[in-house]
Amino acid sequence: MIQLILYSLILTTSIIFLNMI
Repeated sequence: MIQLILYSLILTTSIIFLNMI
């Protein structure tokens, strides 16, 4: 359960980071 939350957090962070570039 925690791994899923952590994965989604990393995924959204990477998407936001890519959008800022």
